[in-house]
Amino acid sequence: MPIWPSCSSGPVAVINGPCPEPGLQVSQSLFTFELPPGGAASQILTIADTGTIGGSVTSLLWEIPDPDCAWLSVNPTSGAIGEAGGTADLEIFADAADLDPGTYLCDLTIISNACHLPYATVDIELTVAEGDTAATLLSIVDVPNDQGRNVRLSWEGSPFDAPDIPPEITGYGVYRRQDASLAKQTTTDRPAAGPRRDPVVYLAADADPGKLDGWDFLVMVPAHGDSIYHYVAPTLCDSTDQGICWSVFFLRTMTADPFTYWDCLPDSGYSVDNLFPGAPANFSVAYYAAGNDLSWDENPDPDIYYYNIYRASWQDECAFPGGEPTASVPATSWTDDLTGLPGSAWEYCYFVTAVDFNGNEGEPSSWLDAQLLGVDNPVMPDVYALHPCYPNPFNPATTIRFDLPQRARVDLQIYDVSGRWIQQLVASEDLPAGRHEVVWRGQDDTGRPAAAGVYFYRLQAGPFTETKRMTLVK
Repeated sequence: MPIWPSCSSGPVAVINGPCPEPGLQVSQSLFTFELPPGGAASQILTIADTGTIGGSVTSLLWEIPDPDCAWLSVNPTSGAIGEAGGTADLEIFADAADLDPGTYLCDLTIISNACHLPYATVDIELTVAEGDTAATLLSIVDVPNDQGRNVRLSWEGSPFDAPDIPPEITGYGVYRRQDASLAKQTTTDRPAAGPRRDPVVYLAADADPGKLDGWDFLVMVPAHGDSIYHYVAPTLCDSTDQGICWSVFFLRTMTADPFTYWDCLPDSGYSVDNLFPGAPANFSVAYYAAGNDLSWDENPDPDIYYYNIYRASWQDECAFPGGEPTASVPATSWTDDLTGLPGSAWEYCYFVTAVDFNGNEGEPSSWLDAQLLGVDNPVMPDVYALHPCYPNPFNPATTIRFDLPQRARVDLQIYDVSGRWIQQLVASEDLPAGRHEVVWRGQDDTGRPAAAGVYFYRLQAGPFTETKRMTLVK
């Protein structure tokens, strides 16, 4: 076993007694180090007594003659080989903490402390790589088609995330800033100096990952030599039409030594709930003389906030009005008080939509799909009428409305442009006075889909006959 005496004169090892003839051998004459900026590493040099000295070498010293080699050090600072043919190990350290990228050369000379005769020289070569050692955070973007609260982080791996390139990169830690005020933020102001590679990615200049108090560790992504890494990270909250809610992240490039790591600059991004609610099901309208009762099923989506109701008029072919809703309610029913509005209750049709907590409004449940009920015999029409169907053009279905001022036997048929009969919608039925609706679903009497094109619907009711045109599109 080597014995390492203390020595106050620096990195020396002492040879006691008269100067022996050179009889030392080193394990290798050239040591190379490849380090990232700020990196450090060590290797072992073994010194052996060849046995030709004629006696044991009790102590040695080594020195680094070049004063510019402050990046190189040895441990221990002195050493001894206890017997002829024995060995001693010397640990050589290279530290690139204060070095610019480039190649550096130094010599380590092993000499006799007693005679200062050089026994061996070892060359040390250090290469400090170009570029950053940390991972490079490329973007933080919303995950599409989800219920929100998620962003995708993408980053380039460390340039040392590769086989046989020290230091060994073991993975990437993902951290998110604890920011209660950020979670409540409803502003479009960016929390940073300006955009980076993506419109929703901004440098968070006020975030300091070096102070981990205030940062939550989310996950460790293992390093596998990939050029690009991705991770779907949870955000603090979602952005809505009321403002942007930012979440700030940074990456820590980790090595096999838990105390050697590199942090990238923090970036910020936001998530959006971009799944729209479905249309409310089982929509029904009960018509009364003084108003109409609407009801529908509760939407199964978990984040429904309220429902919008839109009132339209048959005079406008009952088209979806858009714009501001007639009413917004948290419940699944609503009564439309028509007091003071012109016409009868039957003059109006309705649409209902669901709105989630992030302001996403889904497609409407149309009056075309609604169950229409007549109650209390609202105001009756005073003339026969066949109204334009709606929608027109249509696919796959359209609704045909007609008015009867009195009870009548009714026929309603569909023809194509050549006059060929397609389907009988109402076959000599005795219908009461009032407003009536019939849906044609673009099929013939056998249930086969009709071809796209122009069709005519013909109403015969008592003394009244009228024909109108419609277009089926595919």
